[in-house]
Amino acid sequence: MVLAKQHRYIVAALSFLSLLAIGVFLPKEPAVELKPLYELAHQQIAASSVENVMAQIDGLPNAKKKQRRFFKLLWPYIQEANLNILRERERLLRWQAYPELLDAEQAQLLTLAEKYRVKLPKALKLSSKQGFEHDQESALMYGVTVEDIGDDDTTAIHAMQIEALNKARAEVIETLLKKVDIVPASLTLSQAAIESAWGQSRFAKEGNNLFGVWCYTPGCGVKPLHRAPGDRHEVKRYESLLGSVEDYMLNLNRNRVYRKLRDARFNARDFGEKPLGADMAVGLKRYSALGTRYITMVRSVIKKYRLFELPSF
Repeated sequence: MVLAKQHRYIVAALSFLSLLAIGVFLPKEPAVELKPLYELAHQQIAASSVENVMAQIDGLPNAKKKQRRFFKLLWPYIQEANLNILRERERLLRWQAYPELLDAEQAQLLTLAEKYRVKLPKALKLSSKQGFEHDQESALMYGVTVEDIGDDDTTAIHAMQIEALNKARAEVIETLLKKVDIVPASLTLSQAAIESAWGQSRFAKEGNNLFGVWCYTPGCGVKPLHRAPGDRHEVKRYESLLGSVEDYMLNLNRNRVYRKLRDARFNARDFGEKPLGADMAVGLKRYSALGTRYITMVRSVIKKYRLFELPSF
């Protein structure tokens, strides 16, 4: 019942955002003429680097105005990234209602499972590689028991294989629905401000990296100046600012150390509520060496700048 409501909500949200104007309201800002979301997003995403964004901030007269402009200019990237996630989630909800997928749909499901690091059940692995063979030996590979098979009835065997495959798909979809979901703008903006020093960090300027994400392949990013002996990590470099936002969200959505963050979001969905960034911050203990103090920092930025008032999905 709740999932059906989520499906309707996502479809409505996507339609709503493509038709209506949305503005970014930050506290104590003077009234401004608001532009439609996609017009604003197009203008900002086209200039997709931290350098271009910061050029619109550096000339402002004081820190408070710079900070609020920083939030405003990042908003379109966050909306774009979240809308892309919602499109993936809408497909999953549709497949959950109708689990007998077409070949193209199953291929998309397997791609999402790989993207979000979801382990495939045996039946789904087999079907993706070899299709069905309607004999007892093949049926056993799909988890159908000898007692289930009985006589070598190919029709019955095929039906049981289909049942096993649908069950495997349902398991993968259920797991993916806990991972494929939005990251609230309040949480994203708060972490971007902290991790990039309001867009002023060397890693933000040289690598479009707003979230301090690491990588481990030589040349994949910007080398820290004070890296400890033996450390090989670099701070990941992105071609665009949108790439940085999307990778940050993917990291939170699939990395096992942020399971508690995803659980907080899933519980909100389960109660028919919108996920809140301050609640999800509970799962960020291992994002920073600061541990629980980092959670307090993230929540403090959300509270101070009233980021919880921003529209969410």
